Amino acid sequence: MPNDLRAWRVAALPGAAVLGIALPLTFASHCEQYLYDFRAIDLLPLYATAWLILAAAVVPCCIALGAALRGLEAIRRPPGAFLAGAARAILFALAAAITVATLIGCLRTWLHTFHRSLPLSADAALTIAVCAGVLIAGTARGRSAIRALMPVAATCTVVGLLSLASLPAFRWHGGGAETSPSAATAALQVPPPGDPGQAQAMQTATALPVSTGAARPNIVLLTIDALSAPHMSLYGYSRPTTPELARFAQGAVTFDRAYANANFTTPGVATIMTGTLPWTNRALQLPVWPLTYTRRTSLPAVLARAGYRTGYVSTNAIAGAAKQGLGQYFQFASTDRVGHVTLCADRLSKYLRYVCAASELSPLQEIDDLAARFRGPPQNLEHDPRLAIEPALHWLASVFCGQRSGNSMAASRVPNPSIERTSSGKAPWPRGAQLHVAPRGQGTSPAAAAHVKR
Repeated sequence: MPNDLRAWRVAALPGAAVLGIALPLTFASHCEQYLYDFRAIDLLPLYATAWLILAAAVVPCCIALGAALRGLEAIRRPPGAFLAGAARAILFALAAAITVATLIGCLRTWLHTFHRSLPLSADAALTIAVCAGVLIAGTARGRSAIRALMPVAATCTVVGLLSLASLPAFRWHGGGAETSPSAATAALQVPPPGDPGQAQAMQTATALPVSTGAARPNIVLLTIDALSAPHMSLYGYSRPTTPELARFAQGAVTFDRAYANANFTTPGVATIMTGTLPWTNRALQLPVWPLTYTRRTSLPAVLARAGYRTGYVSTNAIAGAAKQGLGQYFQFASTDRVGHVTLCADRLSKYLRYVCAASELSPLQEIDDLAARFRGPPQNLEHDPRLAIEPALHWLASVFCGQRSGNSMAASRVPNPSIERTSSGKAPWPRGAQLHVAPRGQGTSPAAAAHVKR
């Protein structure tokens, strides 16, 4: 075999171990968990999404390693041969370590199925995998075993490549904001239950007038993720935790008995936006989204069909409109404002529907962990309300005042009484807020909508 071809094959060993061994095994060990939230047919695009992300990270590295190894082998002097041999040994050891670490992780998952645990910490498992990789790469029999695995790994890699063909068929369904406003005058039909025991679907698409006159209200929806009423001075807490909300409530309607329909982000936001309960929209876990018919009759969909200009700002990827399958109903978006968001990102969810579910696999979690190490310690940006408020005010100012650029916009320039309260520098909402704004419809009067998530 020519030396250059041998160099490229050796450089591809770690990539084949990731795409052809680690990914298939870890995905198989997670299939039972995925089937709680997804249909069996959804496993194909989910696997394709994971393969695509890993390939985007692994293939450039393999190309760089192959070029480096080929360059070392081209050196005719003794240091070149020594360095090339050491590089080949490292690549064999890396491929073997990836394989052993994958087997340990799958064994841990399998034991967890039977309510057992593997008495190994993550650091201990990594140490065992590295030591095993060095031992395997240091023996001729070990290197032969790695070579024997490569045809299987190559076959699984090709299967993953072929699975990419499923992604266009499982993209987000279109037909959102571009639908004619006249469609808002008719409520959409929802499918009837298949049997008496199935959850009844709730009708949510209330008919809205298509008139674009001044009577059409501007809509601001502000939601605050993970905020508990007992911790708010607005509801009687002893410390002044929400003084601006309490002041704002003096001229508003306050509900003293309101109940959350879920205890975490995805089903809570899905219930607010679709007007359906979690067991109807089926957004029951973090990586999933509401069912198609509940999205088509959701608040953003109804407003978009009624002629409203809609937009949202998201600093919480889990609560983002694109991740919830509602991105098509917004004309403006400012997403992923918190710096530590990586794979499960609202912006990425717009194009890769299953990215949040795929990010739960251990190979992709390792990419997240590696990115976190390069970013350094977290800066707790999720506690900064300006990340959500400033882009929303910029957009609203551009809509109402016709200004679509500028480094700063005073809140007082936005002709909305609830927004003008921020002109003093104090927002009428506390930290960690989700702000949803929808000014009135298109036509002679200005229109805007923002859905700002914190």
